[in-house]
Amino acid sequence: TQSMVRKVPLSPQEQEDVRQIGRIALRTQDMMRDIVWVLNSRNDSLADMTLKMREVASRVLNNISYSFKGSDTPLSAKVDLEFKRNVFLFYKECLNNIVKHSAASVVKIEVEFRQREFILKITDDGKGFNPDVATAGIGLQSLRSRALGLGGNLSISSRPGGGTEISLIVKTPLMRHGS
Repeated sequence: TQSMVRKVPLSPQEQEDVRQIGRIALRTQDMMRDIVWVLNSRNDSLADMTLKMREVASRVLNNISYSFKGSDTPLSAKVDLEFKRNVFLFYKECLNNIVKHSAASVVKIEVEFRQREFILKITDDGKGFNPDVATAGIGLQSLRSRALGLGGNLSISSRPGGGTEISLIVKTPLMRHGS
């Protein structure tokens, strides 16, 4: 898109339109890559899922300082497609909400697999919100819906000016162990 803006005489508005098209194309490409990853049956271990979560954090939180702590337990066990899809979409929704709404400068992500439980905790130092007032937001509704679909326990702790902590605990529907 930059080369098009330089080579073709465009008005300032047309240049901005071309840049916007380029940004949309890149987001679409990222979304398609994520969909292909989720649907690929070769990416069905807990280790695969953790690696993808790290990669997504790097991409989505590119202007925010973050830490990612993965599980120390063996991650060769396999999970089913529905679990992987719902956890992955829940996770991306959390990160996108942080980028769009929190004004956070630091994010802490912890992923743990313990005794057939998947535990995800995401904490930010952003502006926070009142969860009682924000219950009608589409982002929070989506998180609650995904947690319910996973049969998980969702906890959202936040207060204005005090950052946010989101915690999800799900019984992991392990399929089998890897070879």
